[in-house]
Amino acid sequence: MKQASQIALLLSFPFIMRLPASAAVPTDQGETPNGLFSIQTCVAEAERILTNSHPGAANPDSVYKCGFRLMSQIRRNRHLLSAGQAERIRSLLYRPQSQAALTSPAGWFKIHYDTTGHDAPSLKDDDHSGLPDFAEAAAQYADYVYGRIIGEMGFRPPPSDHSDGDEYDIYIRNISGYYGWTHPESPAGNERYTSYIEVDNDYTGTQTKGLDGLAVTLAHEFFHAVQLGYNARDEDDRGSYDDAFLMEAASTWMEDALFDSINDYYNYLGRFFEANNVRFDRADGWREYGLCLWFHFLTKKYRDQYRPGEIVRAIWEEIPQYEGLLANDVVLHRLGSSFSQELAVFYAWNTLTGARADTSASYTEGSFYPDLHLDGEFTWSRDTTITDSLFPTACRYYDFHSGPDEGFVLVPVSVHSYLEDGESPFTLALVQDPAGGARYTRIVPGVHAGLAADEADLWECRCVLREPEDPAEILQINCFSTGPDGQGQDLPAGYPNPFLLRRHGAIRLPFHLESSAVVRLIIADAAGFIVREDQAYFQGGTQEWTWNGRDVDGSEVPSGVYLYVILADGTVVRREKIAVIR
Repeated sequence: MKQASQIALLLSFPFIMRLPASAAVPTDQGETPNGLFSIQTCVAEAERILTNSHPGAANPDSVYKCGFRLMSQIRRNRHLLSAGQAERIRSLLYRPQSQAALTSPAGWFKIHYDTTGHDAPSLKDDDHSGLPDFAEAAAQYADYVYGRIIGEMGFRPPPSDHSDGDEYDIYIRNISGYYGWTHPESPAGNERYTSYIEVDNDYTGTQTKGLDGLAVTLAHEFFHAVQLGYNARDEDDRGSYDDAFLMEAASTWMEDALFDSINDYYNYLGRFFEANNVRFDRADGWREYGLCLWFHFLTKKYRDQYRPGEIVRAIWEEIPQYEGLLANDVVLHRLGSSFSQELAVFYAWNTLTGARADTSASYTEGSFYPDLHLDGEFTWSRDTTITDSLFPTACRYYDFHSGPDEGFVLVPVSVHSYLEDGESPFTLALVQDPAGGARYTRIVPGVHAGLAADEADLWECRCVLREPEDPAEILQINCFSTGPDGQGQDLPAGYPNPFLLRRHGAIRLPFHLESSAVVRLIIADAAGFIVREDQAYFQGGTQEWTWNGRDVDGSEVPSGVYLYVILADGTVVRREKIAVIR
């Protein structure tokens, strides 16, 4: 039975909301290497390539960047093929038999090509050398790539296959739906592999055309060959390498490092910037190429400590001992940082692209990148609390406008890389006058922010502050725990808030006691009528009361705003407002 109460008169509260998940955010966080897991799917894709029936033949927007993972899966699972399947895709299982070959000017490569038939490149010979210009261009580009990656950046050369000479073999073929691929071939010890490369014969069906397409493909694929000479860790033995996301990201970065004016990687940034709340290490056939920005970020931020490419090499030198994320962490610790800290700054840099680009504070080419998708946009006017959730190593973006040309973006990040794929909740609070003092970070006068979550050490938060005519500034926002170590007094009202009654099951109401006490909880609706009243004994320290959203009769309360008061031995210790949605 509801009773009138005067507790509503004691309360004043901030604006509270929860943002819906973006429809653009994938809900399946599992690794899907181009969607190719089963051997049947791999064979079907191989047959489409061989018959030129891949959609990329007619639609360049559907062209995959690299067939490295597909070829790896097919070759590593040959024993699962039927005799008919093996015969149909035989030319993708073994080295091509080409009609002609030339050695590159530096002697590092042998370029194999046909002079007649389906795989032959144009036989145009403008320099009258007796060799196709396209094959000669491949040899010259390959030498340049080798000289930059091995000679200048200091990476190890790929293991030699000791077959048909010491040159590394590149085959020109008519490829449909991909720019090219690297074939891991034979074990070279310690999870290292020899390899060879196949490239397209004309680059008319790709986003980047002609010799530009050839150039970036050779940079991309040769760096895969280099990677296979360090470690190709494959614990599941499916040909889907554990570090494939990092291998593709680094190879895509290498294209721009070697051929800065071509910028094929722009083609993959649209999807990358559209999907927030996605694991850093997700590989789905598109995201891993946009992740090349991670290496653009590292090489620019640490350009005073490392020459171009050296920080990437430092990471790859750790790959034989550590998986990809940990290898990054080891290198960053040497620089006085960590993967967790840099992940948060990296995501913050991603806000400064497109129309919001700031090339002094972020990417050198950021003005050519797409605009980042935001999880919410607000006009700053009063206290605001956002309750949401994140997958491990993912982030969200909340933009606050405080003036025509100024404002800030808050970027919460779940930085723990070893959690399962479930989402973890957080609460982001903005207040004008924080009662908790040190728990909140001052952004600008009258605006303070803090992030609350179960385990503060698993979270990072950054604020990207924009002010007229000044470079953007990235601030670290304090994260604090909602568990036993928190003080409770300055925490947002409850977790989660709003309380989605039929989804969340219960809302936690944190509070802090100086000493043990008998505690009374009173919950009232917006009209001031009590809907629930409970009493229990609690030890001193930060505690939590859990409410299941039901009234004194056990019925679910209607949607609306509810007021609660927590009293300890008759003294009010918390007065807050929460929202309930049925």
